[in-house]
Amino acid sequence: VRVVEIAIAENDAATAEQAISTLNSISAGLRTPAVPYVQAKWAFAQGKHDDALGLLGSVPKGSEYELQAAYYTGTAHVAKQDLAKATEIFTDLVGRRPKTNNDRRVVELAQLALGRIYYEREQPSKSIDAYLLVDRGSDLFPPALYEVSWVYVKSKQYDKALTALELLGRLD
Repeated sequence: VRVVEIAIAENDAATAEQAISTLNSISAGLRTPAVPYVQAKWAFAQGKHDDALGLLGSVPKGSEYELQAAYYTGTAHVAKQDLAKATEIFTDLVGRRPKTNNDRRVVELAQLALGRIYYEREQPSKSIDAYLLVDRGSDLFPPALYEVSWVYVKSKQYDKALTALELLGRLD
Protein backbone atom coordinates (compact mmCIF):
# COMPACT_ATOMS: atom_id res chain seq x y z
CA VAL A 1 0.00 0.00 0.00
CA ARG A 2 2.77 2.39 0.95
CA VAL A 3 4.65 1.60 -2.28
CA VAL A 4 1.59 2.70 -4.28
CA GLU A 5 1.38 5.93 -2.30
CA ILE A 6 5.06 6.65 -2.96
CA ALA A 7 4.61 5.80 -6.64
CA ILE A 8 1.72 8.27 -6.83
CA ALA A 9 3.87 10.99 -5.28
CA GLU A 10 6.74 10.14 -7.64
CA ASN A 11 4.46 9.64 -10.66
CA ASP A 12 6.06 6.22 -11.12
CA ALA A 13 3.55 4.20 -13.11
CA ALA A 14 5.64 1.03 -13.39
CA THR A 15 6.16 0.75 -9.64
CA ALA A 16 2.51 1.55 -8.92
CA GLU A 17 1.23 -1.04 -11.40
CA GLN A 18 3.55 -3.70 -9.97
CA ALA A 19 2.41 -2.93 -6.40
CA ILE A 20 -1.27 -2.89 -7.47
CA SER A 21 -0.74 -6.28 -9.12
CA THR A 22 0.73 -7.61 -5.88
CA LEU A 23 -2.20 -6.21 -3.89
CA ASN A 24 -4.66 -7.81 -6.32
CA SER A 25 -3.03 -11.20 -5.74
CA ILE A 26 -4.01 -11.07 -2.06
CA SER A 27 -7.17 -13.00 -1.29
CA ALA A 28 -10.13 -10.63 -1.05
CA GLY A 29 -10.90 -11.81 2.47
CA LEU A 30 -7.41 -10.84 3.63
CA ARG A 31 -7.28 -7.37 2.12
CA THR A 32 -7.45 -4.44 4.49
CA PRO A 33 -9.63 -1.38 3.76
CA ALA A 34 -6.42 0.38 2.71
CA VAL A 35 -6.26 -1.71 -0.48
CA PRO A 36 -9.32 -0.39 -2.35
CA TYR A 37 -8.56 3.08 -1.00
CA VAL A 38 -5.01 3.16 -2.38
CA GLN A 39 -6.16 1.55 -5.64
CA ALA A 40 -8.71 4.36 -5.96
CA LYS A 41 -6.02 6.96 -5.28
CA TRP A 42 -3.96 5.45 -8.09
CA ALA A 43 -6.92 5.45 -10.48
CA PHE A 44 -7.64 9.09 -9.56
CA ALA A 45 -3.99 10.03 -10.14
CA GLN A 46 -4.26 8.47 -13.60
CA GLY A 47 -7.38 10.53 -14.38
CA LYS A 48 -9.62 7.45 -14.25
CA HIS A 49 -12.28 9.09 -12.12
CA ASP A 50 -15.04 6.55 -12.75
CA ASP A 51 -12.69 3.70 -11.80
CA ALA A 52 -11.70 5.62 -8.69
CA LEU A 53 -15.36 6.12 -7.74
CA GLY A 54 -16.03 2.39 -8.09
CA LEU A 55 -13.08 1.51 -5.87
CA LEU A 56 -13.92 4.19 -3.31
CA GLY A 57 -17.42 2.73 -3.06
CA SER A 58 -15.88 -0.55 -1.92
CA VAL A 59 -14.05 0.99 1.05
CA PRO A 60 -15.90 -0.44 4.06
CA LYS A 61 -18.10 1.88 6.10
CA GLY A 62 -16.78 2.27 9.61
CA SER A 63 -13.19 1.61 8.55
CA GLU A 64 -10.36 4.03 9.27
CA TYR A 65 -10.48 4.99 5.56
CA GLU A 66 -14.20 5.79 5.39
CA LEU A 67 -13.88 9.58 5.64
CA GLN A 68 -10.82 9.71 3.40
CA ALA A 69 -12.68 7.67 0.78
CA ALA A 70 -15.66 10.01 1.04
CA TYR A 71 -13.38 13.01 0.54
CA TYR A 72 -11.77 11.43 -2.52
CA THR A 73 -15.25 10.63 -3.82
CA GLY A 74 -16.08 14.33 -3.60
CA THR A 75 -12.86 15.30 -5.36
CA ALA A 76 -13.55 12.79 -8.13
CA HIS A 77 -16.94 14.43 -8.67
CA VAL A 78 -15.25 17.84 -8.79
CA ALA A 79 -12.85 16.47 -11.41
CA LYS A 80 -15.87 15.25 -13.38
CA GLN A 81 -17.43 18.72 -13.08
CA ASP A 82 -20.34 17.36 -11.03
CA LEU A 83 -20.29 20.12 -8.42
CA ALA A 84 -23.79 19.31 -7.16
CA LYS A 85 -22.78 15.76 -6.19
CA ALA A 86 -19.46 16.99 -4.77
CA THR A 87 -21.32 19.57 -2.68
CA GLU A 88 -23.59 16.85 -1.31
CA ILE A 89 -20.63 14.66 -0.35
CA PHE A 90 -18.57 17.44 1.23
CA THR A 91 -21.62 18.72 3.12
CA ASP A 92 -22.12 15.24 4.55
CA LEU A 93 -18.46 15.11 5.58
CA VAL A 94 -18.62 18.50 7.29
CA GLY A 95 -21.55 17.23 9.36
CA ARG A 96 -19.68 14.20 10.65
CA ARG A 97 -18.03 13.92 14.05
CA PRO A 98 -14.36 13.10 13.60
CA LYS A 99 -13.09 10.20 15.71
CA THR A 100 -9.38 10.74 15.05
CA ASN A 101 -7.03 13.58 14.18
CA ASN A 102 -6.89 12.20 10.66
CA ASP A 103 -10.70 12.34 10.44
CA ARG A 104 -10.61 15.92 11.75
CA ARG A 105 -8.18 16.83 8.98
CA VAL A 106 -10.47 15.29 6.36
CA VAL A 107 -13.44 17.26 7.69
CA GLU A 108 -11.43 20.49 7.56
CA LEU A 109 -10.36 19.73 3.99
CA ALA A 110 -14.03 19.18 3.14
CA GLN A 111 -14.81 22.60 4.64
CA LEU A 112 -12.22 24.17 2.34
CA ALA A 113 -13.56 22.23 -0.62
CA LEU A 114 -17.08 23.45 0.06
CA GLY A 115 -15.83 27.03 0.30
CA ARG A 116 -14.18 26.67 -3.10
CA ILE A 117 -17.21 25.06 -4.71
CA TYR A 118 -19.54 27.77 -3.42
CA TYR A 119 -17.06 30.38 -4.66
CA GLU A 120 -17.14 28.81 -8.14
CA ARG A 121 -20.93 28.63 -8.02
CA GLU A 122 -21.18 32.36 -7.23
CA GLN A 123 -22.51 31.77 -3.70
CA PRO A 124 -20.26 34.07 -1.65
CA SER A 125 -22.09 33.91 1.68
CA LYS A 126 -22.13 30.10 1.65
CA SER A 127 -18.48 30.13 0.61
CA ILE A 128 -17.49 32.32 3.54
CA ASP A 129 -19.57 30.24 5.95
CA ALA A 130 -17.83 27.05 4.78
CA TYR A 131 -14.35 28.55 5.06
CA LEU A 132 -15.01 29.91 8.53
CA LEU A 133 -15.98 26.46 9.80
CA VAL A 134 -12.26 25.61 9.79
CA ASP A 135 -11.04 25.64 13.38
CA ARG A 136 -8.92 28.68 14.22
CA GLY A 137 -6.29 26.39 15.73
CA SER A 138 -5.91 24.41 12.52
CA ASP A 139 -3.01 24.92 10.15
CA LEU A 140 -5.71 25.17 7.46
CA PHE A 141 -7.22 28.29 9.04
CA PRO A 142 -4.76 30.75 7.42
CA PRO A 143 -5.44 29.44 3.90
CA ALA A 144 -9.18 29.52 4.65
CA LEU A 145 -8.94 33.12 5.82
CA TYR A 146 -6.89 34.04 2.75
CA GLU A 147 -9.54 32.50 0.50
CA VAL A 148 -12.27 34.34 2.43
CA SER A 149 -10.51 37.59 1.56
CA TRP A 150 -10.73 36.68 -2.13
CA VAL A 151 -14.43 35.94 -1.81
CA TYR A 152 -14.83 39.46 -0.41
CA VAL A 153 -12.74 40.93 -3.24
CA LYS A 154 -14.84 39.14 -5.85
CA SER A 155 -17.96 40.48 -4.10
CA LYS A 156 -16.44 43.99 -4.14
CA GLN A 157 -16.50 44.11 -0.33
CA TYR A 158 -13.00 45.51 -0.11
CA ASP A 159 -13.27 46.67 3.51
CA LYS A 160 -14.09 43.11 4.65
CA ALA A 161 -11.31 41.72 2.46
CA LEU A 162 -8.86 44.08 4.09
CA THR A 163 -10.08 43.09 7.56
CA ALA A 164 -9.63 39.40 6.72
CA LEU A 165 -6.11 40.06 5.43
CA GLU A 166 -5.22 42.12 8.49
CA LEU A 167 -6.39 39.27 10.72
CA LEU A 168 -4.34 36.87 8.59
CA GLY A 169 -1.30 39.08 9.08
CA ARG A 170 -1.70 38.85 12.87
CA LEU A 171 -1.70 35.03 12.90
CA ASP A 172 1.49 33.26 13.87
